[in-house]
Amino acid sequence: MTTSIGFPNIKEPFIDPRSGQISRTWWLFLQRIFVRVGGSDAPDIGELENQIAAIRQDVNELGAEVAAVDQHVDDVDTLLQGFSGAVLVGALLLRIASLEVQVASMAMQPPARRTDDLSPVGSVPNSRRVADIETMVNQ
Repeated sequence: MTTSIGFPNIKEPFIDPRSGQISRTWWLFLQRIFVRVGGSDAPDIGELENQIAAIRQDVNELGAEVAAVDQHVDDVDTLLQGFSGAVLVGALLLRIASLEVQVASMAMQPPARRTDDLSPVGSVPNSRRVADIETMVNQ
């Protein structure tokens, strides 16, 4: 809240000639200035230095706490990087296991027979083909 100071009229005497004391107009003016500038005596310089030293100590303590928090954040970041690497390794292990299952299932299947050594269907009589098949089965 601002207070208007309002200078007294220049013709108003500072000392009241009837009472010999400061005039009421000047008294109110000085009182408004006093309120405007804080309304109290100036602080002792020693007290101010003590307050500044206490604030500096608090700032230094907070700085140390911030550094500790930064270290924790860095540790968590390192852990997260390691965790993402572990996830990648886990995904690769799952892929390897899947491929191993596919290889095992392929080993159980009979080998595929080549078709380039077979004669066309119409060129060999059926009886001979049947005989060839029976020979292969009996072996």
